[in-house]
Amino acid sequence: MSRFFNKLLATSEAAPRRGLAIFAALLGLIITLSAVNISIAKYESQLANGRVVLLKLAPVDPRSLMQGDYMVLNYQLEDDIAEALSQSVKKTATDEDIEGDLANDTWFRPNLPEQFWHYNGFVILQLDKHHVGHFTRLADNSDKTTNNEIALRYKIRDGSIYIATNAFFFQEGHAKAFENAKFGLFRVNDKGAPLLQSMVNEDFAVIAPEK
Repeated sequence: MSRFFNKLLATSEAAPRRGLAIFAALLGLIITLSAVNISIAKYESQLANGRVVLLKLAPVDPRSLMQGDYMVLNYQLEDDIAEALSQSVKKTATDEDIEGDLANDTWFRPNLPEQFWHYNGFVILQLDKHHVGHFTRLADNSDKTTNNEIALRYKIRDGSIYIATNAFFFQEGHAKAFENAKFGLFRVNDKGAPLLQSMVNEDFAVIAPEK
């Protein structure tokens, strides 16, 4: 009989613990779903209200341009940033540091000073009538803009420059239409963060493949 009561007591003590575990799991799920919904709402708001900026695409290796249902993206702006940083480095470098072919290579991504190997900054763009962003200068914050300029965030990791996503995904079978892409259409929020929305052709028309 005592064994029965001990078992009953253990069961009654375990019930609250199971209930607490279930409550904690449900609470965690609710918090996770809320965070996801908030993130989605922010993206949707940025796509709807963000400032339109077109970034010119730079050539990529033709073998990696199309990968079934996405295309690899490079941006001319990355080279502009690299050149500006390279020039700032050259100003403090000795002639020996930059002599020979290194100074003339247009592809050269500079050996940046240590403080630039993990760095976040802003590039200031001048927008033309088609909303194409043209490199103007680099800045350390987003407040140094004048009329018709916009600050765009960029980062450097291990010497590589990143502006935005380097891939654009599309429905399988639509690769041919996107071969004519010349610009990426971004929506930029008030913090300078770009969000890729569409691809644009040389006539500044959004590419919309027929379904």
